Amino acid sequence: MDENHMRGELRELSRALRRVHKAVADIELQYVTGPVSALEQLQILTNHPQLLWLQKLSALMAELDECMEEPDVAAADIAARFRTVIEQLVGPRAPSDEEFRKRYTTLLHDGPDVAIAHGGLRAVLMRLPSAAE
Repeated sequence: MDENHMRGELRELSRALRRVHKAVADIELQYVTGPVSALEQLQILTNHPQLLWLQKLSALMAELDECMEEPDVAAADIAARFRTVIEQLVGPRAPSDEEFRKRYTTLLHDGPDVAIAHGGLRAVLMRLPSAAE
């Protein structure tokens, strides 16, 4: 797979992660608040103790976006690393964070939008190289 194609896959991975984050955040926000503005949602997502577990996913999205800006780093290396990290977070690899995995899995089973976004994320991950390859 050439570098430009791999960078395109990384952009798709970034979009897929954002869809997962939004689907999970939408459900979690329903549990802690009623209808609020977008700015209030952001403040709640970043400060509410019940939602702090989502910061791991937020940080991962930011890190991926930063890595994609690095012209000297091979896209295949970035892709393999992020595939591993994401699969350790949301599955199917052994979890790197048991609490995150437990909460995510619950929402995955309870929220159709989360399940759909997760399916999209898995489809993108399957197109990326594995660290073992």
